[in-house]
Amino acid sequence: MTDTNLILSYPENGKNIRTIYRNEEVFFCLADVVQILAEQNTKLAADEKKQGLGGLTKALLDSLDPDEKYFVPEINLTHLQDSQFVSQPGLFRIILRDNSPACKKFQRWVFHDVLPSLQKFGTYPPPSVPQGSDVKKAVMLLLDEIEERERLERETRERFLVTERKLNELSERLSETESQPAYGIVYMSVERHSEGELRDARELQHIQGWCIKICAEEGYSSRKVIVDGKECITFPEIVLTKAKKQIAEI
Repeated sequence: MTDTNLILSYPENGKNIRTIYRNEEVFFCLADVVQILAEQNTKLAADEKKQGLGGLTKALLDSLDPDEKYFVPEINLTHLQDSQFVSQPGLFRIILRDNSPACKKFQRWVFHDVLPSLQKFGTYPPPSVPQGSDVKKAVMLLLDEIEERERLERETRERFLVTERKLNELSERLSETESQPAYGIVYMSVERHSEGELRDARELQHIQGWCIKICAEEGYSSRKVIVDGKECITFPEIVLTKAKKQIAEI
């Protein structure tokens, strides 16, 4: 299907955001989004030192999964960052990380105005419709659906934090009660054992959680060590191997 290129004008400052509408999904130019948020916030970092927009754009891109990015070289060959677009889930992940007043306004504009219009009509702003029409009712239903998705995403984040806290508490108890490791047992961290294999922090925590579970069920011990000034949990190599095998079998 042919791409539809749309220019969205952000009402807070009149800045434009380039988008591509393809197969009922919207892709946003990340450089445009970053520039708008940067200009709307009084500072970009806690130390009050501004980061270049190119560096900030690259950092945000690196935090996204491959299927949340969309490279469009024909848009602008002069500035590489202008050719980087993000999908709707990718945009959500970026703007939900920022709780500043400026970003909250931007979130509301995207969730309540832009996406309902693009998904329903394929354009923004939406065409004028009579009060009480079926189209208006459909738009309102779509807004309700987006708000429900926001709520579910918040609940998912909260559950993830609870699970992470429980894993840390269990790890603390195992470390406190462990005996000295037997001679010949090789202890390794998840990062070292999976060097070059881990995709993100969630996968690391997933493997680590299985290792803690195996230690608790089968009587293995874990160890805490200091690596580069940071505390790190290590497990017997056999536990790491078992955890990966059990995850693969799920």
